[in-house]
Amino acid sequence: MPAGSSSGGSVSAMADVERRALGLLELLHQAPGSPPDWIRFLEALRNEISPDAVALFAAQPHAKRPGVLAGSGLGVSHVQLGDFLRPSQPHPPASRIPAGTVLSLAPGGPFTKSLLFRDVLEPTGILSGPGFLVITERTESLVIAATLVLPRSAKWRPRAADRALLERLAPHLVIARRTHNRLVERARDAEALLSAFDRLVLGVVFVDENERVSFANRSAAELLGVAPGFTDTATLASDLPDERTRAWRRLLTSNADQGRNAISLAHPDDGRPLQVLATRFTWREHEGAAAARFGRAMFIGDAKRRSGDPAGILHELYGLTRSETRLALLLLADRSIEEAAESLGITQTTARGVLKTIFAKTGTNRQASLVRLLLSGPPGQVRGESAAPGEAAPLAASATGSAATRR
Repeated sequence: MPAGSSSGGSVSAMADVERRALGLLELLHQAPGSPPDWIRFLEALRNEISPDAVALFAAQPHAKRPGVLAGSGLGVSHVQLGDFLRPSQPHPPASRIPAGTVLSLAPGGPFTKSLLFRDVLEPTGILSGPGFLVITERTESLVIAATLVLPRSAKWRPRAADRALLERLAPHLVIARRTHNRLVERARDAEALLSAFDRLVLGVVFVDENERVSFANRSAAELLGVAPGFTDTATLASDLPDERTRAWRRLLTSNADQGRNAISLAHPDDGRPLQVLATRFTWREHEGAAAARFGRAMFIGDAKRRSGDPAGILHELYGLTRSETRLALLLLADRSIEEAAESLGITQTTARGVLKTIFAKTGTNRQASLVRLLLSGPPGQVRGESAAPGEAAPLAASATGSAATRR
């Protein structure tokens, strides 16, 4: 054999692994946070290895989410299951087999006793080996996510080049899984914050550096007559302002002095008074993308929306009865005791008696202090669930307008 031929063959094999890994890594880097992209990566991985193999990703459930099995060659691309990775005996500790380790699976080995193989894979005709398992995520004592390549028919035999490919991908699989978990966590954070914003009676609008609306909560969306939620980056980058931005600019057109951070203006449709307070986000220097998308927050007080969902809250807080709550809400809506009595179809004497009971239950002694209490607490500040999230009740027509306020 000529000198150096073995070395040359090794270099060629390594170059082939790098070539095969390159396209897979590009797909893998797109996968975190996107189940369809995970599937595309697994399909490409299977194509690189063999049509007689299956490429799978299995993850333990997190919190209330079921376990996930996704793969190519499985017959289905994505199924949600239970605790199928938990063994009857503990896994080897992380100090011995850390995340990123590639393990060989032999036919009839310990993997055949796992719930994943016995209850999920074996019934579909997938064999227990020979194949590979990459530990993609784990705790100190338990594997909670793994990527597997297994035979679908006995004629497939894994090659050394297949193992080398998986070892090249393994660190990136670990990073991709960590990134995916962080993205899911951030998505849950965003969902919780959106839910809280949408329960506020106060309108909340975020504008970007070009004074385009990048977010509107439910109260603000109903005021503007648009859909609530975030505006996507492509819409914000468009040459033409979107519907939310046009409605926002139309709203601000009614104010002559737009150079202040706190302004009072009239609604362009019915002239009712609105109060707008602007506050600038403070971003670090390197967070340019966030600063471009979220430049300022606008808080809008609307005289037409003086209360949120007080009935149930008043009962929980103060034990008010239905009739007491109805009277309190009328007073909250600027009705006099005489007008409230007429609306309820009761005498003024009865209304004053009910009011006296309300005073006793709420710890107030004057009508003004009662209204102040209701407006300052949850009864006046928190919305109910009467409208589904994402559902706006348009109050203003679709609009065009001039440039928005600037600081």
